[in-house]
Amino acid sequence: MTPKEVVTEFIARCDRAASGGDADPWAVLTDDVRVNLPGKTILSGEYPNKEIVQNVLVASVAERITSAKVSISSLVAQGDRVAALVVTTGKTVDGQTYNPKGEVNGVTFGVKGDQIEEIVLFPDNTMIETVIMDRRYLPPSEPAETPNG
Repeated sequence: MTPKEVVTEFIARCDRAASGGDADPWAVLTDDVRVNLPGKTILSGEYPNKEIVQNVLVASVAERITSAKVSISSLVAQGDRVAALVVTTGKTVDGQTYNPKGEVNGVTFGVKGDQIEEIVLFPDNTMIETVIMDRRYLPPSEPAETPNG
């Protein structure tokens, strides 16, 4: 398979698994896959192997999401590097919709043979915090007045 075909297969398997179907996206990842989620959310960070990706990143999201849909909007590749614009939507355990407008997010992949060895996700960090993790933010308050002006 070409790197683009490997990524396309992985996304299709993720979609089937997230929709409750019988699919194994893990089969397309190397055991030492590295996943990076930049930003400052509770999920942000580096995940250095398949076991940690499964038991920390995916398990944390799975506790909050009841169903999801994943699809590719566009895909480009150069050598073993693939960049994709991906649409991910879903429903949370408390009935909220993640990405209700179906906006795209970037993902880059490093492919080795017929498996993915690196994934860098660029999701909407605010939506992760407010929808998936159900955190609330307050607007900045007015500065407090001091007694002497």
